[in-house]
Amino acid sequence: MSLAGESESMERLANREPRRIDFSPDRLNLMQITKMVGSHCDDTHTAFRTEPPLTKEVLDCAVTHFFPAGLGDMFSTKDGLLMVARVGIPNSTVQDYARYLTSAEMKVRKQQATDGKKRQDGLQDRANESGLPLE
Repeated sequence: MSLAGESESMERLANREPRRIDFSPDRLNLMQITKMVGSHCDDTHTAFRTEPPLTKEVLDCAVTHFFPAGLGDMFSTKDGLLMVARVGIPNSTVQDYARYLTSAEMKVRKQQATDGKKRQDGLQDRANESGLPLE
């Protein structure tokens, strides 16, 4: 490449638009622990409200893949709440729980998207085989 060509390439790079980050709502929707729910707490359990509401599928994924090993039997979900068989939970631990649940939520969403695409592809293959359009 000539010196003029190299200079031209550098100029194009310098004038290039910065990369945009996707701030769509789905991209930023992290699992958050928003409140402790006193009406569901007792002497041995603490209940937390999450946003979005916690599902069994997300909790199972978090326990299997993200929470430290051996703690799984401490966690359950009831009415969209995170139930923890523990009292006196420090803020740093609550933040850890939120991080594990967020990771699980993202993993579950990714799996659901993959499953949905596989299903759609399978239906399209069947429609093509039958010679009819897919509705």
